[in-house]
Amino acid sequence: MFMDLLVGTVISLFVGAAGVVMMQTNYIAGAAISGQNNVNAVTRVQMDSLADSLRNAQIGPTQTAVTAASISDITFNIDSAGDTARYWLNTTVSPAQLMRAQTNSGVTATAKVVGTGVTSLQFTYYPSGGWATTLSPNYPSTSELPTISAVGITVQMTINGYTSTLVSLVRLRNSPYVSPSP
Repeated sequence: MFMDLLVGTVISLFVGAAGVVMMQTNYIAGAAISGQNNVNAVTRVQMDSLADSLRNAQIGPTQTAVTAASISDITFNIDSAGDTARYWLNTTVSPAQLMRAQTNSGVTATAKVVGTGVTSLQFTYYPSGGWATTLSPNYPSTSELPTISAVGITVQMTINGYTSTLVSLVRLRNSPYVSPSP
């Protein structure tokens, strides 16, 4: 009788330990999935904010949609009055931050943090008339700025060890367009 009780207790301990190990494994796997989903969502929000703003870049009789451009810094007109928005990767802080500053009537507002944890931001510029990039894909010349009709964006973020990379191509809604020759 005593031996049956002892064997039953030992078996129950093994089954209980196996159950605890299974629950622990499920918790760790759930945390990993949750962490990756979090960084994916945050990266998507930052990409959408940048892409939506850039898509509406304005041109006017005497202005171009994109006014300054480099690999991780872009300035564009947000209205026909010449007000601008600038997005750039601030690498002077750790982790790096995606920043936005807006200029209205010649007065630049305080830069705002769009997102933290950005490990890479890259713009690629496409002139009107086809899908070839500018001569230097990430650094268009001053003479190429008026012809930019699309911008490729690559954003990479790392949050709590989880990394997400998103790539988007934004066709500027109000940009010049020249049909590519056949």
